[in-house]
Amino acid sequence: MQLKLKLQAQQQTVPINYQHFLSSAIYNYLATADIKFSSDLHESKNFKFFTFSWLQFPRKKIINSSIKILSPEFFWYISSPWNEFVQNLVNGLLELGGLRIGQYTFPITQTETLPDVILIEAKNL
Repeated sequence: MQLKLKLQAQQQTVPINYQHFLSSAIYNYLATADIKFSSDLHESKNFKFFTFSWLQFPRKKIINSSIKILSPEFFWYISSPWNEFVQNLVNGLLELGGLRIGQYTFPITQTETLPDVILIEAKNL
């Protein structure tokens, strides 16, 4: 399942190397919903069964080691085939309602579940 998050921005800047903030946010959402699930997943040395995108800014400007967000909104995608992960993530998202990156917290204005992609096996190409 893939989630599309729409976040509100108002001319804030984020560091270019913001990926650790996104990873931390995911575990924070999970911990808000179920601390044991989050801890077990974080400490596991096995495959995590989730992935997430870079932040998708419709308009931005790179200034030194920061990204200035020039659009009023931006998007973030999180995917997992694991229903328990998705349910805990959504519960945490609803409770916290924002994404913290550095000194800013960006309100989540919309959460959308995208349809699953169906892969068709290509034979004799």
